[in-house]
Amino acid sequence: MAPIPAPRDSGFTRSTPFPLYWAKYGPAGAPQLLVLHGGPGAHHDYLLPQMLELADTYELVFYDQRGGGRSKTDSRDVITTQTQVDDLALVASELTAGPLTLLGYSWGGLLALLFQVSGLRSQVSRLVLVSPASISAAHRRQFEATFAARQTAPWVAAERDALAQSGLRERDPEAHRQRAFELSVAGYFAHPERAHDLTPFRVTSRVQQSIWDSLGDYDLAAALRAHHIPAIIIHGREDPIPLESSQQLAEVLGARLVVLDDCGHVPYVERPAPMFDAIRGFLAVADYDEIVQPHLATIDVAGRRYAATCRVAWDGIEYVGRVWFTDESGEDHGMPDRGALPGRTRDEVLILARRLTHDDLGRRLKRAQAEKRRFHGLRRTTDEILAKIRYLNQVAISMRAGLLDVEGAAGEVDLTERQLHELIDKLRDHAGVES
Repeated sequence: MAPIPAPRDSGFTRSTPFPLYWAKYGPAGAPQLLVLHGGPGAHHDYLLPQMLELADTYELVFYDQRGGGRSKTDSRDVITTQTQVDDLALVASELTAGPLTLLGYSWGGLLALLFQVSGLRSQVSRLVLVSPASISAAHRRQFEATFAARQTAPWVAAERDALAQSGLRERDPEAHRQRAFELSVAGYFAHPERAHDLTPFRVTSRVQQSIWDSLGDYDLAAALRAHHIPAIIIHGREDPIPLESSQQLAEVLGARLVVLDDCGHVPYVERPAPMFDAIRGFLAVADYDEIVQPHLATIDVAGRRYAATCRVAWDGIEYVGRVWFTDESGEDHGMPDRGALPGRTRDEVLILARRLTHDDLGRRLKRAQAEKRRFHGLRRTTDEILAKIRYLNQVAISMRAGLLDVEGAAGEVDLTERQLHELIDKLRDHAGVES
């Protein structure tokens, strides 16, 4: 694992009741992402260095939430979810400017949602939720049972016994701490050996317990239905947090859900490439005042699940909606159906879109897939045409250099011209143009 670089800037907040440590990475003046770490009671370091993949384009603002990391306090005051929400409002005002984009991981994802429903700051523009903690106490209990079962598996007990008897604590205390940490988080991973690539962290258990206790028998689904905000949710299929929690969250937010196969709770370690591709694709949509894309439904076709959303934009004359289909495996950034849904307002477009039945969506998906196949055929044929033109150029160069006689060159040119005509005919077929 690469070392964690020093931040571009760091310090402690002045506006919060207790100073909280913060660190900034990436170019100053770039679009900002306020990153919320997990826990609760942990610290931001364990998101590094992997999360710095985004620091080439964005200014990443991290902070250690109250009670953890370099924001620990000797105060015995109880830290609750409201404490963390209030702190987040002050941190955002002090360290960020303009519409706020939150990137929340695990508990940090739930904190972002709690902040959204609190109404403390209305300018939250986008949510990136990576392995978000359960949105209800019922799903939280499922997670706890699954994680406990994984951590008490026979192989984990055997590895702990072997570590205790190895003498490593005396020979190499640092290596012993590393291995003990890996075993303590093994249940989060689809492949526990990947825990070696996660930066070790500590959780302040008192803080963690007080925050979860303050939530009680919570369920955020109803409160979140009133908050349709552009959001993406990334969830590993092998995450001990139940997938149903993120599926419900995607439905109530109208968000895109990306499910990563062969991945547990730590996609930035286990499946970084598709995770960062999905995040970048989501953030690349520049103007969320002009484009909305609420969730319509999830359909199953040929053993694959597709999220259907309606992308609505103003074209200068009217609002136009198009249905987009995204494979929940995260293997693509979506396929648009070319059929337009026009309306005088966004709501008119969305009413039309929500009238589409599952059968309607299935037919539109087939049309979108056919369009995608046709596009790939056009692109392949265009590449072949360009290759033939480059070859003709090479023939001319070879003839001028005396490497090819005129008769041979003429034969090559005639053959290549016939092949080009065949390729152009194929272009017409791919484009659906009748002869």
